[in-house]
Amino acid sequence: MAITYYPRPEILAHPGFEQGHVVIEASAGTGKTYTLEHLVLDLVIHGRADIEQILVVTFTDAATRELRERIRALIRKVCDGGTPDKPAERDRELYWKVDAVIRNRLQEALFRFDGAAIFTIHGFCQRILAEQAFLGGRLFNQEHGDGRELFGLAFREEVRRVLAEESPTGDALRSWIEEENSLRELQELLYNCHREGCPERSLLTPRWDPPGFRAAIKSLPRKEELHTSIESFFINAHQKKGYRRLINRLFDILEPGSNFTETVLLIQEWAGKECSINKIRDNQSSHIRRAAMMKGAPDSFKKLAGALDKMMQRAATGSSFFVYFLLPRVQARLRARKLSLGLIDYDDMLLGVQEALNGENARPLLALLRQRWKYALVDEFQDTDPVQWEIFRRIFVDGEDDHHLYIIGDPKQAIYGFRGADVYTYELAKNHLLKECHATRMPLRKNYRSTQELITAVNTLLTATGEGKDGGGFFSGLNRYDEPVGWGKAGPAFENGKPAVPVHLVHLYGEGEPLTADSIRKGLAHFIAREIERLLEPRTGLMVLEKG
Repeated sequence: MAITYYPRPEILAHPGFEQGHVVIEASAGTGKTYTLEHLVLDLVIHGRADIEQILVVTFTDAATRELRERIRALIRKVCDGGTPDKPAERDRELYWKVDAVIRNRLQEALFRFDGAAIFTIHGFCQRILAEQAFLGGRLFNQEHGDGRELFGLAFREEVRRVLAEESPTGDALRSWIEEENSLRELQELLYNCHREGCPERSLLTPRWDPPGFRAAIKSLPRKEELHTSIESFFINAHQKKGYRRLINRLFDILEPGSNFTETVLLIQEWAGKECSINKIRDNQSSHIRRAAMMKGAPDSFKKLAGALDKMMQRAATGSSFFVYFLLPRVQARLRARKLSLGLIDYDDMLLGVQEALNGENARPLLALLRQRWKYALVDEFQDTDPVQWEIFRRIFVDGEDDHHLYIIGDPKQAIYGFRGADVYTYELAKNHLLKECHATRMPLRKNYRSTQELITAVNTLLTATGEGKDGGGFFSGLNRYDEPVGWGKAGPAFENGKPAVPVHLVHLYGEGEPLTADSIRKGLAHFIAREIERLLEPRTGLMVLEKG
C-alpha cells in the first residue's frame, strides 16, 4: 500500500513528550480527549511503546468505554486513511507519515487492542490486586462488597463492645447517647470520615486537641490587661462598652472547673454570636480580629486574636472525639471482617495498592509494574486524591528508569471533593512534577466547542477584576483563570436568522418572599429546562455553523 500522510496535532510536536513527564492543563472545550487519544497513537506510531505498554486512566466507566472506542477508531482511521499528498517540508511535523512499517505497527496495535490498559482508577487498582495478589498480600479470589453496609455492621458491633467497657471512649459514648444524640448520625459521620481518610490521610478540622486548646487558653492575656488596653486605645464610649462586654463574656466562659467539651461548645457559641459595636454588626470573634488589625492596636488585642484563632482550630466537638478514638477501632474490625470473608470495596482497591507499593514486597511489585507500563496518561487529574497521586508517583515518577507520566486536568473543573478528591493534591502533584522532575507544562489554549462571541463574553465575566484578595475574578486561588482560552473552530450561532446572544442575564424574584439558596436553585433549574425546551422547538431555528 502507498505511503499516506495523516494530520498530527501541533502540540504533539513539542519535544517535552519525549524528554520526560508532562502536565497538560485544559479548560473546557479545548480538545482534552482529542489530545489524549492522539497522544496514545503518537506513542505507537513512533515506536516509543506498544499499545499494551501505555496505561490510560480516566474517571468514570462511561468515559473509559468512550475513550477505548475512540482510540481504536482513530488507529483504524489512520491505518486505512490519510492522503498520498506529501506535505510541505515546513509542515512535516504536523503529519504522520504512514509507510509499510508504521501501517504494520498500527495493524499490530489493532490486533492486540483488547489488551490495551484503559481503565478507571478503581479498575486499574483492581487489576493490580487480582494479578499480583501474592505480592500485594491479598486473596486470589475476592468478591466486591457494599462498603457502606459493611461499615455499618462493623460500627454496630464495635459500639456494643465499647458501651460494655470502662474506658474514656466508653464513658464518652454513654454520655453522648444520654444527651439524646443519634447513633445513626454518628455512624454516617464516621463513614464519611472513613471514606475521606480522616484522620490519617485527611486532616479533620477543628482538631481534637485538648492539650493544645488548654495551652491556647493559657496564652490569653489577662482580663485586666485587656480592660486597660480598651480604656487607653478606644476613644468612643460605645466601643469601650462593647469590647468590655465581649471580654467579660469570654472570661466568664473560661472559669476554672468547666469540662473540656462544655467549654468548647460555649467558646464556639461565643465566637459565632453576633453583636453591634459602634454600629458595626458582626460575630464576636470577628470584632476582636478587627480591633487587632487596627493601626496602633495594643499588643494585648493582637495576642488575644492569635490565641482565639488557635482555640478555634482545636475547638472540636464531641463527635470529633469519636473520629479519633472510635473510628480506628471500627476500621480495624472492618478490615478483619473483609479479609476473613474475601471481600473488597472500592476504597480497598486504592488503599490495597497503596499499601502494597509501600510494603515489604514493594520492590519486586514496582519492578513488575514498571516493566509492564512505560507510559501513563491520567485524565481528569484535578479529581485525583492523595492516595491516587501516591500510586502514580510510586510507579511512574520515583523510579530511576525511563518512565513517563502525562497528567491532564483543569483545576477549575474539580468536582469530586465529596469522594476525597482534592484540588490541592492536583497542585501538589503539578508542582512536584514541574519543580522536582523538570516536567513540561503544556496548556491547551483554544476552545473548539463554543462560538467566538460566547468565548469572548465568558472570558469577560471570568476575568473581571473585583475586590478579592487575589485581584478579583470569578476564579481565584489555585483554580484562578490566568490564561483565558481563545477561539478555535466553531462558527457563528444564529437564532431565528439573527446572531444568537451569547449571555443572558436571568433575574429571579421571590414573589414577595426573600430569595433563599434553595429557591434560587429551583428557579435556575426551571429556567434552564424551559430554555432547553424552547431551543428544541423547530421554529426556534438555532444553528451553529462550523468554521470554514
